[in-house]
Amino acid sequence: MAPAVSIYTQPQSYTASIGDQITLFVGADHVNTYLWQYSYDDGAFWSDFTSDGYNTATYTYTVEANHYMRLIRCKLTDLNGTAAYTDTVKLIAPDVSINVQPKDATALIGDKVTLSVEALNVRSYLWQYSNNEGMDWINFTSGGHNTASYTYTVESQHYIRLIRCKLTGLNGTILYTDSVKLLAPEIVISVQPKSYDADLGETVTLVRVTKGRFQPKSHDWLW
Repeated sequence: MAPAVSIYTQPQSYTASIGDQITLFVGADHVNTYLWQYSYDDGAFWSDFTSDGYNTATYTYTVEANHYMRLIRCKLTDLNGTAAYTDTVKLIAPDVSINVQPKDATALIGDKVTLSVEALNVRSYLWQYSNNEGMDWINFTSGGHNTASYTYTVESQHYIRLIRCKLTGLNGTILYTDSVKLLAPEIVISVQPKSYDADLGETVTLVRVTKGRFQPKSHDWLW
């Protein structure tokens, strides 16, 4: 009778991002066949891999988003046909990492503003706004609200709100960007009113001209 399989090196769990390549290895003696398997239901049911290397001691694959939900093991069979199994291992998703934060924007009513965030290991994005200095946050629902870039058209009430993005990681952790705001451009006066010499009862006209598309919210002449 042939000796039974003896495993001396178990495969290990890995932390990796989508697109990375992972290599799993098992070291064992008295092995006739190898078969790498995966399970999406915590080991209740196992399916066989079929891609290159699935029937060797070393199995390499490229990480995809759905791989974080599965377990992996190797089935080893000896010359007697008796099977032994390695420990089950899993792929661990790293935490969300923000590389580029969104920034404040200066814009006029009617302009389009685009906010962007650059991050790694993100499963989902959700842009949010607050009209009370961050005490309560409301989810945007218009186009692009669940992507890395959000574009909207400026309205007058937007100048009082804060905006941020909620990022959910591949491992379920949540991270928020810095909150940003919309800034109104400063008034630029291109023509100042001038002093006049006039008699009592004479009509005098004072002129003020602002430069650019931004016009003041109100005009108040004082004396």
